[in-house]
Amino acid sequence: MTLAPTLAPDQRYDWWQILQDLSMHGMTLHAVSEATGIPVSTLNGYKNLNAEPKHADGERLLAT
Repeated sequence: MTLAPTLAPDQRYDWWQILQDLSMHGMTLHAVSEATGIPVSTLNGYKNLNAEPKHADGERLLAT
C-alpha cells in the first residue's frame, strides 16, 4: 500500500496528475475503475472537469 504525502490544509491533490501518473504506469481509466470501483465516467470528471472526488474515492485512488 502506498501512502499519500501529507498536504497542508490549503493544498489540494492534483487529480489530473494522479490519473496521468497511473496512465504512465500502464493503467487505463478502465483498469483504475476496476481497481477502485469508481466508474470511468466519474474518473473522467476528475481528470477532465477538475471535479473533486469524495473522500473515500480519493483514498481509493491514492492507494492504487
